[in-house]
Order: sequence, then structure tokens, then C-alpha cells
Amino acid sequence: MMRKRRNKARDELMMVTGILIAVIAVWYLALYQPVVAKTAAIRSDMKADKDSIAAIERYKTKSVALNRQIEILDQQIGEWDGRFPPRGGLIGVARRLISFCEENGVQLVEMHPSLFELYALERAGNVVAGKYVFKQLFKLRLRGNYINVGKMLERVESLPFRMSVSDVRMTVAGEDKRVRRPVLLDIEIDMFIYIHR
Repeated sequence: MMRKRRNKARDELMMVTGILIAVIAVWYLALYQPVVAKTAAIRSDMKADKDSIAAIERYKTKSVALNRQIEILDQQIGEWDGRFPPRGGLIGVARRLISFCEENGVQLVEMHPSLFELYALERAGNVVAGKYVFKQLFKLRLRGNYINVGKMLERVESLPFRMSVSDVRMTVAGEDKRVRRPVLLDIEIDMFIYIHR
């Protein structure tokens, strides 16, 4: 009888153990695993959201910096374009060249095209080649002392328009006999003024 009781107790223990294992397995599969999976998915979504928020913040910062750079570049382009006088502004350019020579103590002997020719070109419509920017050749004959001519050539970049000097020819017009150095120079300058339509 003792044996039967032991077997019965062992069978009950095994059955309780089996039920307990089954309950734990059902709890694990039905409750715990879905909650863990859902928690992991929520954590992953939160991390993705944090990454997205960080990316948006970086984008906002970069966007502000890029917009500022665009403003600066637009301003620089405006300043650059502003130094291309319009086709109808050649008379103003010629007058500025004349006053520039006077400001530097250099006498303008001759300019081609002359103001008269520029007035005629302006009245005729000044048909030019080039779709956006074209070059207008100005030939200047100047007379001045060596120092003033040098200062003028140094300051030529300060003119308010785009231009390039293509040729400079100098000849001595007067010389100091005591020290045998040039005092007065005749200068011929070929320059291109860049003008937009």
C-alpha cells in the first residue's frame, strides 16, 4: 500500500509538474512573447522616431545655413551683374573713363569711340553680337607724367564696371634733360568694357 501511495504521489507530482510546464509554455507563447515582441517593436519605432527627429533637426539647421548661403550668393551675383553696364550705358562708361583720367592727373587726348560716336550708336540702337554680354573696345590716347600714369593703371580695377586692358603702349613725350629720365609719356591703351544687353 505504501507503494501505491508513493506511485500515486509521484503521478500527481508529475501531473502537476506537466500542468505547470504547460501553463508556463502557454503563458510564454500566448502572453510573454507577444508582449516582448510588441515592446521591441515599440522601442524600434521610438528609436526610428528619435533618428527621424534628429534628421529633421539636422535638416533644419542645414536648410537655414544653405538659405543664408543662397542669399549671400544672390547678393554677390547681383553685385557682379551690377558691374556690367547696360548697352545703353556706354555714354556713362565713357564719361566715367574721362573723369577717371582727370582724377589721376592724366590728360585724355583722344578716345575711340568718341562721345559723339557713342551718342550716334545709342540713337541707332547699337546692334551688337552676343546674346548676354559683349565686349566694347575703347582705344584711349593719354598724356601724363610717369607717376600719374602708374597710379592710374594701378587703380583701373576700382572702376565700377568690368573691363580688361588688352594692350598698353608708352612712348616718351618729354624728358628731364638733367637726369635723363622720362617726365611726360604718351600712352595708348586698348581696353574692353563688358556690357550686357
